[in-house]
Amino acid sequence: MTGSAADRSVRVVVASLLVTMVALTAGCGSSSSDTEDLTLSLRETRTAVRSVELALDLLDQGRTTRAAAQVTAGDMVDQIGLAQQRLADAPGDTEELRDLRRRCQVVVSDSLVAVQDTEDALSTTDGGAGVGADLPQVQSAVDATLTDVGER
Repeated sequence: MTGSAADRSVRVVVASLLVTMVALTAGCGSSSSDTEDLTLSLRETRTAVRSVELALDLLDQGRTTRAAAQVTAGDMVDQIGLAQQRLADAPGDTEELRDLRRRCQVVVSDSLVAVQDTEDALSTTDGGAGVGADLPQVQSAVDATLTDVGER
């Protein structure tokens, strides 16, 4: 076989493998796509909660202002609100998916409350003792739910 004939043979084999893989996986994506919105919502929530925790850490270290931390918390309230909307729109074709979506909604709602409470505490003039104390708990709940959904 010459070089160009060998190249063509390799291309044909690669193309055949790709076509075979596409054909084999065409019907196999339903389980991951069914939970894609759930996973994305939980990831967005985890990022939002973590962002507020980081803002509080920076505030404690004197590396940011209370106003900046409050703005961060407010922005993350909006982000979690978007995650809630994604969950509301997520498909729930089976009872198992509906149950999983409801569990995700509870965790995301709890996270929203914790971040809103943090934002409110940052707006008080007394400094809001215990600001963000419940954020690690909701972060753990989000992580556990992500594991249940099958993503980490």
